[in-house]
Amino acid sequence: MVRNADHSQPWLGVLSDPKGLNDGLAVYFTEQIAEAHSRTIGEKPHISLEMLGTLPEYRGQGAGGQHVQLGRELAEKYKMLCIVDASPSSAHLCTKLGSREEDIMTIDLSHWGRRRNIYFQSYGLQAAKFGDLI
Repeated sequence: MVRNADHSQPWLGVLSDPKGLNDGLAVYFTEQIAEAHSRTIGEKPHISLEMLGTLPEYRGQGAGGQHVQLGRELAEKYKMLCIVDASPSSAHLCTKLGSREEDIMTIDLSHWGRRRNIYFQSYGLQAAKFGDLI
């Protein structure tokens, strides 16, 4: 999702509400990610790649990498920062495309009856044409 300079409205993005979504958990999760992004980039305009996923039957065919690469290309085109959040199992896509780890977060899911926490890492994609912005 790309937000305008004052972060008020997305100007590019697709929003969907997946079947079976736990709204309370989704809101909490999104708030935790927003706090991590705020620590990492502050008020700078940015492109945020959030909650990307690939259907199991298409995994291992490059679809995830294409999503991340598109974010990087948009960052270069609009001279903006690009942040992508990755689980430990998908972090390799970020590092493969030249990004660096900016923040690590643990999201406590015990309130929703989950026994395990979710661990996420935020990565800053460096746009090659204009250097390190973070």
